Amino acid sequence: MKPRSLVPLLLLGLLAAADPATPPAADLAAVRKAFRPRLAYRPSKFEMKVLSRREAGKDLIRESLAYPSPVRSVDPERNDLVRAVLYRRKKPEAAAVIALSGWRGEPATRMLARRLAAETGIQALLVTLPFQGERTPQGRRSGDLTLSADLDQTVAAFVQLAQDVGRAADWLVRARRVDPERLGILGTSLSGFAAATLYGLDDRFRSAVCLLAGADVADPIWNGNLLTAPLRQALEARGIDEAALRRKLAGISPGTWARASRKAGLLVVAAEEDRVVTLPNARKLAAAFGGADLLVMPGATHFSLFHILQAWPRMREHLRGRIGVPPSAGRKSGPPPAQGEKPGSRKPGGRDTR
Repeated sequence: MKPRSLVPLLLLGLLAAADPATPPAADLAAVRKAFRPRLAYRPSKFEMKVLSRREAGKDLIRESLAYPSPVRSVDPERNDLVRAVLYRRKKPEAAAVIALSGWRGEPATRMLARRLAAETGIQALLVTLPFQGERTPQGRRSGDLTLSADLDQTVAAFVQLAQDVGRAADWLVRARRVDPERLGILGTSLSGFAAATLYGLDDRFRSAVCLLAGADVADPIWNGNLLTAPLRQALEARGIDEAALRRKLAGISPGTWARASRKAGLLVVAAEEDRVVTLPNARKLAAAFGGADLLVMPGATHFSLFHILQAWPRMREHLRGRIGVPPSAGRKSGPPPAQGEKPGSRKPGGRDTR
């Protein structure tokens, strides 16, 4: 290596060291030690209820499901009954992706889950986030208690989500005969952050697609965008500054749980013009996982369905390549080529694909 080629690397190292969003390794280790027992799923007996079953298209079945959350929340009557929808073919693959519902009914994740099942045969279980949709407490708006200025409540909601997802994965393997080595996870925006954290935490997930998500969950709350400005104002009214916010949310932030060894299974999908989850935050997520693949949607803003649909083939093939093909069929260790990319043309390590 030429001496001058070390300069960019040294600059990157200095920038990372100066980045207030990157806590020292010792601090992260302490956070992981404190949070792991709360987030790690503990198997237990439960009953999954099939509320309805109907055809949702050619060779596609839609099942509405409900099951008890392993966690008791502030609203056990409504929130602690987890609602989920399973999309599957009549003869599905023994593979499944848990898709985490979008913020306040945002349709992208639901749409992608349905398409995944229809186009690949991979089963897609759409799990509703705590305190959203049918889990919303009486007299509240959907999401009011999922992400709020009450940071203890925000963390508690994420801990509950982690346990809900663990139970969903347990059911897929036990009751629907999904191969435990063929599980994936998918999320968009807030649920994309959750998916990235759970992928880093739980080795059962062999693949993840994290759409409009980054390494630092505090950044979209504090970066001045219009969507979360009221939340920042509410935090400031409580005397919470940026540093306190980062400390409080460190245990549920993807960067805390990222591991380079998990690089191959992750695809990060970012919007070039996103002012909520910025492109630098998405790049940090890919880098935190050792250089995972990063797909940038040119010209896209936050929740641009047009651009998400354009990027969908790449997301689908990433999941299919990691969990859709049985190991006996000779699945390779890396993600499949993107559309139009010749096999073997991809360089080692992650890519920032525009």
